[in-house]
Amino acid sequence: MRSGIASTAIMLIVLALTGVIITAPARSAHASPEERGPLAVTTWDAGTVALDGASIRVYVHYPTGTAGPMPVAAVVHGASRYAAVMGELSDTLASRGIVTLTPTIPCNLAGCDHEANARQIAALFDWGVAQSAEPSSKIAGLVNGTRRAAVGHSWGGLASLLAARNRPDIGTVVILDANDDKEMGKVAAPQVTQPSVHVMAEKMGPCNSYNWKETVYPLTPAPHMRVVVTGSAHCDVEDLTD
Repeated sequence: MRSGIASTAIMLIVLALTGVIITAPARSAHASPEERGPLAVTTWDAGTVALDGASIRVYVHYPTGTAGPMPVAAVVHGASRYAAVMGELSDTLASRGIVTLTPTIPCNLAGCDHEANARQIAALFDWGVAQSAEPSSKIAGLVNGTRRAAVGHSWGGLASLLAARNRPDIGTVVILDANDDKEMGKVAAPQVTQPSVHVMAEKMGPCNSYNWKETVYPLTPAPHMRVVVTGSAHCDVEDLTD
């Protein structure tokens, strides 16, 4: 995951919104943003979790060797993908002091219920906070439920925006080259009250043909940020598929 869009995404998630996400102590300013942070990371396969009536496989990437509680981020893949393609991003965020919840959501090109996915993301946060409160959980005491960020790619980005609209307790939304299916994002954008970062690909194709950066981003309220990464394409944020 050494592409420009991935590096920019990590840098902005970790650094640009420090008023919402507090991370581990910053590394050298000369470090590339895609490089791992100072913390060791463990991945917990939590198995199938019931989220808003759906059975969803969830992986938790969390820092070890440091005390909590820490911010929590839901890192959501795009259509017809799965949690593993967001694993490197999740590990990198975890290495910088953020507990990441990485699901395989039910969304594919044959049919995707974006509103249902938004509810599932909200329920995923609630599950993570509950796990942190459970003494026997692998992430006991690690999650600060007041510091939440929804991070989504493609249709996962659309679902993340809808989740933020529905749940004010999601403090930040980070959009990774989202596709605005049925103009749902355009309708929801003015209702989003959280700070948002929109990291967009320069090269247009069938997976980002709705041109989110020109149609949805301008409707999100300030504070917001749009970054178009030179030379990047839609799937560059993924690993292993970039």
